[in-house]
Amino acid sequence: LTAAAAVKLLQAMVGDQISIDVGLLRSLIDMLGGNPLMLKILAVHLRDGGRTAAHELLADRSNFDRQFAQTFLYKRLLGRIRTDDPDLVKVAHPGLILRRVTPDLIQQVLAVPCGLGEVSNARARDLFDKLSQQVWLVQPSGENAVLHRKDLRRLMLQAMTATDVERAAAVHLSAMAYYADYLDPVLTREQQRIE
Repeated sequence: LTAAAAVKLLQAMVGDQISIDVGLLRSLIDMLGGNPLMLKILAVHLRDGGRTAAHELLADRSNFDRQFAQTFLYKRLLGRIRTDDPDLVKVAHPGLILRRVTPDLIQQVLAVPCGLGEVSNARARDLFDKLSQQVWLVQPSGENAVLHRKDLRRLMLQAMTATDVERAAAVHLSAMAYYADYLDPVLTREQQRIE
């Protein structure tokens, strides 16, 4: 969004409960950009911390580039995963590398690099079902697949890969091997080459 539109949206999302002047919001937009998803997360942060949170972000301006901001916001998003299953967080974090996730991809591509070791079909299905419920992170794509939300993936992929290079590389390599062997039971060979 343009800076003016971003400020207006941020004001609306923060609401009347917290009084933060337009100049302060504009400074935050200048520093962080106008991505609507980022603004939504920033609004939650400002509602939690008020003017103090805004001033703290601006005080760190010299150490706060957009990649840092994206990493910070990505970690906030991961904190929104509501589950009693710690393995879901382990899969959801590096799983953003994949555009599409299925139970089979959890079992054959994500499980080992995510530190779960070998998992059964039933366990992979259970994790997939739990991931499918995280509607802010994924959207349905057929009966046994979800897609990561494009805006979220685009915003957070660079930050996620920067914070965990080795795991990101392991997931990439595992996915490449999976698709190179044409193991996906639903996608055509051409679609697997594209993936």
